[in-house]
Amino acid sequence: RDKHVLSGEISLPLQLGNQLEFVLYIKGDIQQPANWGGEFYVRGDAINLAEWQKELPEKKGFGISSGILDIELWGELQEGRLTQLSGDASVHQVLAKAPFVRGTVDFRMLGGLFDYRANDKEQVLAVERLQVIRGNEVWPESRIRLHKRISKDGEPDEVEMLADQFRLQDISQLLLKTKLLPRSQHKRLQQMQPQGEVRNLNLQVRTKNDEFIAPFFMQAEFEQLAIRPSGKLPGINGTNGTVWTNSEQGHVNIHSSYASFDAPTLFRAPLKLQQLNGVLHWHKQPQGWQFLADNIQASNFDLKTVSSLQLDIPATGASPYLDLQVAFREGNASQAGSYFPVHIMDKALVKWLDQAIIGGQVKQGGAIFNGRLSDFPFKQQQGHMLVEFAGKNVELAYYPGWPRLTKADANVEFTSKGMAIEATNARLLNSQVSRATINITSFASPQLEINGRLKGSVNDIAQFLIESPLAANASNFVKQQRIEGKANTQLQLHIPLSEKMRKQVPMGLQGETRISDGALYLLDERLDITGING
Repeated sequence: RDKHVLSGEISLPLQLGNQLEFVLYIKGDIQQPANWGGEFYVRGDAINLAEWQKELPEKKGFGISSGILDIELWGELQEGRLTQLSGDASVHQVLAKAPFVRGTVDFRMLGGLFDYRANDKEQVLAVERLQVIRGNEVWPESRIRLHKRISKDGEPDEVEMLADQFRLQDISQLLLKTKLLPRSQHKRLQQMQPQGEVRNLNLQVRTKNDEFIAPFFMQAEFEQLAIRPSGKLPGINGTNGTVWTNSEQGHVNIHSSYASFDAPTLFRAPLKLQQLNGVLHWHKQPQGWQFLADNIQASNFDLKTVSSLQLDIPATGASPYLDLQVAFREGNASQAGSYFPVHIMDKALVKWLDQAIIGGQVKQGGAIFNGRLSDFPFKQQQGHMLVEFAGKNVELAYYPGWPRLTKADANVEFTSKGMAIEATNARLLNSQVSRATINITSFASPQLEINGRLKGSVNDIAQFLIESPLAANASNFVKQQRIEGKANTQLQLHIPLSEKMRKQVPMGLQGETRISDGALYLLDERLDITGING
């Protein structure tokens, strides 16, 4: 009398589905379901979920507008409770709603093999061969395992999730369909549009009354991670690595080829990298979060760098504090404009740098930034910024229309206030420049100051003058004459770079030339002036 078997096979009405088959083996008093034990088997073919929903009690906020289910499952009961449920299920053309969903959520197909086991201490759900199709997006087949350890005496439950692989863009799009995120985080996720493959995810959280509470733990591997810039946060693309984090600390280990870094609040365009390797650590402090990195290696065809940093982000919302050191080498000066933080630089300076630096090689150099980001450019000495490097074969077009300085060995220094370049062993036309300095003392009042000593020919001095704005009208005259002789020249140029400075200080040239063995042949050499010295 305590054992009962019920089985059946039903051909369903067309609107409900195709076929339903079931077997129930129950032990216990048939009138006391709370004490039932036993096993059951169910198989359904082309079950129309929307029609079956009409026959079930309505649950506020939940509903299925469409969905065709194929399912085969086996289950066990103990003392009226489900302790095991295994099966193979797939559902097609799903359109559903729930209280936590924005509008409706849709799946062209959702299916896989599942196994659920439960007792007083734990609940475990394992899904194999999980397949998901949403719109035209086919998710990679995956395995997921959820393990909930049930605590007693009001303590939080522990939940662990394992997933072998998934794509961030798939999870992101699904999460955006929900109301699970606060409005600010929902907007940030829309802007960031994360993409990339995540593998071997291990996520551990604690829950109480089915709500997440701290602390948590996560580790995973990622490939081709891409995040678009959002607000002041930069974007990245093509990064590979691993991440380990909990609610107090964490680190990410990056090892990537052909990645890019996109900071539109600083640079004109994303910085493309052939190599990016390093480890970034972070930990929570009473006053906020601190990020630390040492020996971050980045390189491309233009430059090789090694960097370290400390970034403190206050919990009060105050401006972050950055301590950054960068060493670089093997640079291509012709591409320097790609690495200028143009959006925080003086526009007149950017314009000058863009036209001035034509080419050359950066042998080695370094950069230091120390201060709060909001205080830059440190007009009140609240921080420090320095970039210095040594270059060779440098070519400078220091001002439009003037002869270029070429083949220079150069030492360059930038601070938050100004710039200084010292060039040696350079050429100006065919003359040797033993030493030249090119300075902008103040970016706030940008004026180019050039001092140089030249050794060459008198003809070069004449060419310099007629190719500059100073004596351009004499060009035809000089070109029709022959000029000879040696010249040692000291030049001083003062060139205002902004409209404001042009109104205050006009362009100026001072110079002294000592000529030896000079000669001037005029009127098709019908008039010769020779023996010019002085």
